[in-house]
Amino acid sequence: MDMLGTRHVGIVVYDITSSKKFYEGLGFKSEQQPKLETGQNISNVLGFEKATILTLKMILNENNFSLWREGGFRLELIQYLEPVNHTTPSQINNIVGKAHLSFSVANLEDSLSEIVRLGGSVPFPSRKTQDGRHTMVYAVDPNGVPLELISCKDKSLHN
Repeated sequence: MDMLGTRHVGIVVYDITSSKKFYEGLGFKSEQQPKLETGQNISNVLGFEKATILTLKMILNENNFSLWREGGFRLELIQYLEPVNHTTPSQINNIVGKAHLSFSVANLEDSLSEIVRLGGSVPFPSRKTQDGRHTMVYAVDPNGVPLELISCKDKSLHN
């Protein structure tokens, strides 16, 4: 495979409008308005008959900590209008295929306060990394998507 680069990370959400607001609060910017996708082509791609989704691509501008330095980190929010799934997200992190978004932050406590203010939560306590260089914690967005936050005051320590 001759991969040319990364495009985005997609996250399924309950409500694209409230999710947009949450991620804007974390510093993401929308690249466009939510886009309605429906018809046979999207149904074939997703594997659902009569699939209808809203998608919204958001970008976190490039910074010194991002692995996506050239173009910024792109997040795609996806809301299924049809078929709708009301399954509650699991806080169990060892499920095969479960993903998380990881962010380097300068002030862990301020970042956690902002996540809670925006409608997320912090179900687990923070802890030092094994090497003792950072403090980290898992929080969740309003949809239950895990967010890993790692304090990184010294750019040379970011891994």
